[in-house]
Amino acid sequence: MKRRSSSATYHQTSRVGLIALSALLLGCSAQSSLTEPDVNPVLGLYILTHVDGAPLPSPPAAPGAADPCPPAITDGQFSLEEGPGTPQLFTISVFASRACDPGGIPTAGTEVVKDAGGWSITGNQLSFTSSPYNGHGSYQGTVDSVASVPVVSIPFGGHTYTFRRIDPYADQQAGVTVTVVDESGARVGGALMVFHSPNGLVDRGFSLTTGTPLAVPASVGTEVINIGPPSGYTFAPGQSNPVAVQITSGQLAQVTVVLAKITAP
Repeated sequence: MKRRSSSATYHQTSRVGLIALSALLLGCSAQSSLTEPDVNPVLGLYILTHVDGAPLPSPPAAPGAADPCPPAITDGQFSLEEGPGTPQLFTISVFASRACDPGGIPTAGTEVVKDAGGWSITGNQLSFTSSPYNGHGSYQGTVDSVASVPVVSIPFGGHTYTFRRIDPYADQQAGVTVTVVDESGARVGGALMVFHSPNGLVDRGFSLTTGTPLAVPASVGTEVINIGPPSGYTFAPGQSNPVAVQITSGQLAQVTVVLAKITAP
């Protein structure tokens, strides 16, 4: 199960879509070098932990600032993949948004870093070649640790982004589906949802205008889902936000969120 759903239009770039696009553009030009005896495999999904050596959010709000929750880099993800008959592929995506969610309503976020293409590894040096579609050329990063939890640092656009691996791409066998309805039970579309996985990964997605349920893979543990109602709606009495759901291995959790139409005064 992949990390994105075709039933939604995402603000956050689809890792699967970028990988497919890169494969088409790059063909099989990238060669595997993970067989080097002094390098442990670094394949997997990573989350952003630091920017220029500082923990997220970056930059943090200044003490006494008029806006205690200004836009900042709050999350991001990075992946290294390879498969039989396919080239080595990477994706990187970094988002700036508000570190807090005032009133429980999530923010959409702005993608400040976006790239995908081919990669190779020599020793602790990672080499990236952006796909022609993205056009960022070639650049390099380092593997700071190739132990059980690899850490990768990537200079990009004048900043250095540090990512920690959270998932070595074991089969995803758990997930969560969110259905948004009104008080009559009719589906409501256009809700923004932000999924906070227990492993630290953040996913954002909009439900379609048809109200099609939004489904994403999930890590075992407590997934926290923050919902932003579409225009003209608020939460029905008794509806919590955010919603916490317990994810169990091998199961698809079902969540229903009930909204109420806002009536004109």
